[in-house]
Amino acid sequence: MVVKAVDIARELGLSKATVSLALNDKPGVNEHTKELVLECKRRLERGEAGEQRTLSNGRADIIKLIIMSHSYRIVIEAELDLWTDEKAVFTRIANSWGCKLDIVYFDVDRDSPESLIQTCNRDDVLGVIIDGTEIITADSRLVNRIHKPLVLYDVDLYNQRHSCVMMDNRGGIYDAMDALTGAGSKNIVYLAMDYEIYNFTSRRASFVRYMREHNLDDHAQDRMVRVGKSIAEVYTKFGHYLDKNPLPDAFIAESYHISISALRLFRERGIRLPEDVSFTGVDELPDFLTGEYALSTVKIPMTERAKLTMAMLKHEIEEPCELKTKLYTACNFIHGNTIR
Repeated sequence: MVVKAVDIARELGLSKATVSLALNDKPGVNEHTKELVLECKRRLERGEAGEQRTLSNGRADIIKLIIMSHSYRIVIEAELDLWTDEKAVFTRIANSWGCKLDIVYFDVDRDSPESLIQTCNRDDVLGVIIDGTEIITADSRLVNRIHKPLVLYDVDLYNQRHSCVMMDNRGGIYDAMDALTGAGSKNIVYLAMDYEIYNFTSRRASFVRYMREHNLDDHAQDRMVRVGKSIAEVYTKFGHYLDKNPLPDAFIAESYHISISALRLFRERGIRLPEDVSFTGVDELPDFLTGEYALSTVKIPMTERAKLTMAMLKHEIEEPCELKTKLYTACNFIHGNTIR
């Protein structure tokens, strides 16, 4: 049986471009996604259907993945795709339940809230996942109007109405800070994005708390430098910072946007890592973006979080309960060569 890229894309919920890159062993797709694509190709060539289906009741067979945004380009139109593997996991597990994963991109500031509520509360919807990477606490009013089994992903809206799965931002930042201070760094500058989303504010609070707990600085808030809203803006603003300020012992970056721009600036200006300054961040970067550096960074368990989210949603569907769960997934710190 001849299997086309579009068939695999439809089966896994990926873009045709991503599937083509994986099939042709091109850069830009990680190994996990490549293996998913190749395994799907082999299965379709054998004429096999998906895994055994168990949850669909014949009437409600759609799982909605709502990707809510405020046009920050962290999730929708992201400058670096960190979420393809997660979507593939959501799709594969939904298919194994006898369901279809329907991905809805919703801009909180532009799109109709009534339209979102109607599409989520339809009779054929079995459950809903809200990817809340970009949303804020005020958006909980909209989420609370969805009356289907629901799990929040990558955000805590600080209420008890929904279960949620998110990364342990405190643990991740503490691991990164332990690596820096263990190498002798005391004068540490935190590089922050110009967004107030859950993950970023949690990381900043963890940095301040760590600095105070370890008697490094009672005014750690002053060690935070806002460097922009995009990779290009970070490159400009952080470049201006480097022009006007001496190097600290170390920088810690709260997102991949900053790491990408910072590594480029260090390389262009001849700033040596880790001889001149130590550097660490959050989010693992592909090798083609780090060049000669093996970035010391907090690695977020993307696919494992997706699996846990689907397991939690399955429980919400099969055994609805007033008691909700907040699950923080531990991160791994990767020791590279950018810390002294």
